Amino acid sequence: MENKTLILKPIKFHKIDPNKIKTLDDVIQILKRVTLHVNDEGLKGIEHLILKDDE
Repeated sequence: MENKTLILKPIKFHKIDPNKIKTLDDVIQILKRVTLHVNDEGLKGIEHLILKDDE
């Protein structure tokens, strides 16, 4: 039996122009739509924002 690899790619990437971000609401809307993952170093200062596994 042959080994077959299926590679899934996003249909299209969208880059946000930072020059078009004018308000705090713009920032909030972006953050609601983007999944972020941070390492331990990036976690410093935002621990209270992290989603717990049991939530």
